[in-house]
Amino acid sequence: AIAAVKPAPTKTAPLKLAPASLKPAPAPAPLEPAPARPRSVVPKRRAPRPAQRPAVKPPAVTSSAANVTAATTSELTRQIAAYRAAKALADARAALRAWRAFRARWPKAALAHEVDLEIIALLVRLGERAAVQREARAFMTRYPESPRRADVARFLTSK
Repeated sequence: AIAAVKPAPTKTAPLKLAPASLKPAPAPAPLEPAPARPRSVVPKRRAPRPAQRPAVKPPAVTSSAANVTAATTSELTRQIAAYRAAKALADARAALRAWRAFRARWPKAALAHEVDLEIIALLVRLGERAAVQREARAFMTRYPESPRRADVARFLTSK
C-alpha cells in the first residue's frame, strides 16, 4: 500500500501592526466648484459655415478640339476595345451606329483612323459597296500618311 504523504507544516509570521505614531495621511481637501458664469456674459458663437455649393455638371463640350483634350488616349483605347468586343457579339448595324457615334464624339482623336477602319470593315461585312468606297476615299484623304493605306486601297480597287 502506498502511504499518504503529509505536507510539511508551514509557519506563518504573526501580523505586525503599525506603531501608533504612524497615522494615515489626511484626506485631500474637497475641490471648490468652478465659479458660475455671470448671466450677462453670452457664450461666443461660432462663425457660420460657408454654404456648400451644389455639384455643378461640366458644360457639354461641343467643339471637337475640346473633346480630343478631354478624352485621354487610354480612355479612347478602352472605348475602342469595348466597341470591338461588341462588334463581335452584336449585329453589324448596331455596331456601325455605335462606331459612327464614337467618331462624331471624337472626330480628331489620336485613334480616329482606327475608328474609320472599323467602320469600313463593318460596311464590308454588311455588303454596302458604295458606302465602303465612300469611306475608303475619305480615309485616304484624311490620313495620307497612315500605315494602313494599303489595306484601305484594296477596297477602292475591288469592285
